[in-house]
Amino acid sequence: MAQDLKEYQKALAYLNQCIADGTLSIGSRLPTERALAEKLSISRNSTREAMRMLENSGVIESRRGSGNYLVGDLSKSVAQMLQMMLLMNQTDKVEIVEFRRSAEKAICFSLIALDNCDWVNNVEDMLARKAHNTEEKSQFDKDFHYALIEATGNHFWITIMGAIGDTYQSWISEAIDKLSDKEVDKFGINHHELLEAIKKRDKVACEKAIDKHYDAVLTIINS
Repeated sequence: MAQDLKEYQKALAYLNQCIADGTLSIGSRLPTERALAEKLSISRNSTREAMRMLENSGVIESRRGSGNYLVGDLSKSVAQMLQMMLLMNQTDKVEIVEFRRSAEKAICFSLIALDNCDWVNNVEDMLARKAHNTEEKSQFDKDFHYALIEATGNHFWITIMGAIGDTYQSWISEAIDKLSDKEVDKFGINHHELLEAIKKRDKVACEKAIDKHYDAVLTIINS
């Protein structure tokens, strides 16, 4: 019951309600800690604790001299949860790679079903770029896969895969650093194969390209 809530929980419940009823939306400035404390008859320490929790989870962003704003960067809290799962051995690299493999197949099948293919030109331009060092090659791989996710317009995929990507990409960077230029080039060729399969709306070729890519990823991160 509401009367059993701790003070910081009252602040969280109030802000949740404001989001639910539309009083607050992405980009909105939140009430000040003082205003919130006075409205809910709670201490400013409690409102500060609530704000800190929301900021740590990526729901709000604190801007110096301006206040707190609703940003909804929930991938931050998902990434933190994933890191904790890894630390506690509740998941591992193989499970995460296999999840990405399955999710990317669903993402690519979704792109095949789209009538609008305006996103293709942007990805083709991206594939034309040249990467000159490990950092650029790792970023290139991340940008390519994220571009496919964004093209779906599915905000759930964008949030979840974006959060996983931050952790996953650190493994890719380490792996690429161990590979020869020829081995790294295979990733680039695979990107082209995947894009061509999507453009041709060929699900079988799409699955083959994805499996080839993630089989190679598993090999190098476990080596």
